[in-house]
Amino acid sequence: MFGLGWTEPLGILLAGVPALLNFGLLLFALRRLPRERITYTFMFLLTVLIAWQMYDLTVRAAVSSEVASGYRAVLRVWQFLAISCALHLSLLVAEFERVVEHPLTLALLYVPCLLFESAYAGGFIQEHLIQVPVFGWIADSRDLGPVFQFFSGYFSVLAGLSAVVIAWNVWATRGLGDRHLAARLFAAGMLFAVIAGLFVEMVLPMLFGVRQMPLTSTLMSAFTVATAVALSRYDLFRINTLAAAQAVLQTLSDSLLVVHRSGRIRYLNPYAQNMFGAREGAPFDELFTDPSAFTTFFGGPVRRALNGERVSGSEVVLRDRAGAEVRAQVSLGPLHTDTLGASVVVVVHDVGPLKQVQEELATARDAAEAANKAKTLFLATTSHELRTPLNAIIGYSQLLSETAEDEGAAERLEDLQRIERSGRMLLSLIDDLIDLSRVEAGRLVVHPTLFPPNELLREVAPLGIELCRRRTNDFVFDDGPGSLRVLGDRQRIRQVLLNLLSNAAKFTERGRVRLWVTTDGSRVRFHVSDTGIGMSPEALQRLFGLFSQVHGENHASYGGAGIGLALSRRLCRMMDGDLTVTSEVGKGSVFLVDLPAAPAEPG
Repeated sequence: MFGLGWTEPLGILLAGVPALLNFGLLLFALRRLPRERITYTFMFLLTVLIAWQMYDLTVRAAVSSEVASGYRAVLRVWQFLAISCALHLSLLVAEFERVVEHPLTLALLYVPCLLFESAYAGGFIQEHLIQVPVFGWIADSRDLGPVFQFFSGYFSVLAGLSAVVIAWNVWATRGLGDRHLAARLFAAGMLFAVIAGLFVEMVLPMLFGVRQMPLTSTLMSAFTVATAVALSRYDLFRINTLAAAQAVLQTLSDSLLVVHRSGRIRYLNPYAQNMFGAREGAPFDELFTDPSAFTTFFGGPVRRALNGERVSGSEVVLRDRAGAEVRAQVSLGPLHTDTLGASVVVVVHDVGPLKQVQEELATARDAAEAANKAKTLFLATTSHELRTPLNAIIGYSQLLSETAEDEGAAERLEDLQRIERSGRMLLSLIDDLIDLSRVEAGRLVVHPTLFPPNELLREVAPLGIELCRRRTNDFVFDDGPGSLRVLGDRQRIRQVLLNLLSNAAKFTERGRVRLWVTTDGSRVRFHVSDTGIGMSPEALQRLFGLFSQVHGENHASYGGAGIGLALSRRLCRMMDGDLTVTSEVGKGSVFLVDLPAAPAEPG
């Protein structure tokens, strides 16, 4: 079938066994080696070698010269393609990445294979085949023609270049660990294939008196085995790794330098080049504005990094390419390679903008603290000046009210009572402002005591009734358990409850305001509820903010400065408690003052 037979069994085995070996290596590469450019090129070389060896097998098994000639033409193409691919792989292993990526290189490697196939198909190459024992049909080297000699010479040059590249890689990687060991193994496989090939192709034919012993494809398996071992055992997948590292360095937004122990710069990333305008090989002290600062820095952090220590947080003043000062924070780490020697990696982070922002924030903070101190001082020094005339106004309005009441002047009495209420409201506002400033300054002190909450409820109830009466509201209060005791500053709790009752009465009209107290044993809770206008969830979120007006659109109707609730919550928290609220628009609100109860008596 296909003009093949079992004509030369030994020759068929000499081609078939290496083909099976390379097929196994191809499966190994697919399963075990990383998906890198070197791996793909190696698998391509294995595929080409398998094709070459299979066609070598068919030539040896051909039953006639005509059949052998047809297979021989295709065999030559795979043979020359394998040589090109071997040079391609050698360039990749030696990290000639730019050479491999150049279109001209790929053209010089693979276009001649296509030209050779075209010349063979066009009849420009004629091979006269003769049959020899074991190896079957071979070409008579005396009758190959000039065209074949040209292509044979060209691919011989490519094979020689492969050897040169491999030898250079061994020399260039000396002292580089895995790379050098892999390069030596790679070279050993190629050297064995070349030396064995020369011996088989030139020496043995003379010894046995035959024209040719075509075992080149078989011997190339030594090179593929060595390559597979090198790729699996050693780290040759560095081209993509280095490319990725280079991409990171290209996009790094900090300056990165490698400084040799001699004080010269061995590497700068693009950011450092743009910032400092320096170049590789330049003295590191060119980046410093002060020579003494460089001496201190090199003798301190740099020397420590050279000794293997990682240093971070050092601050230095450098100069940029325009000569301006750059305040920088520097991190250093040791770097030792056979090519660079003892060096230091220096990462420079420009902290000038950050320092400027910090200084601006510090200035603004100082200004705010000064303004707050001025405000506190103003309120403290003017409190008496504000209270004294207000107390006089309230006192005189009370006296005049009594006189008007005795005289039966109802119209004048109503005006005087309005003056008194306004004065008391203003006095309460001033008291709240003073208390708030003292809380913010940390100068307000609470005096917790144990007392019955029912007493406080009865104390504030008359005031609650009066507040509700003004807007036609009903006021209800309920006592708690008689034995209940609350721990807190009585005067401050009274202040909080009156504020809550005032707000409840203010935002409720013809409704009901209720005050009651509950307990769970460990906490005492004062509740103030109303059936007023209520609040939306958005209003609740800003309710306890200072100067917050949750009903801002109706501020003229309800009044208030937005201080009472903010101060009340702060006071509750100073007594180990809290002030919370639940509310619904149109249904009213419930405020909850939560405070600690008296501790349980032992027994």
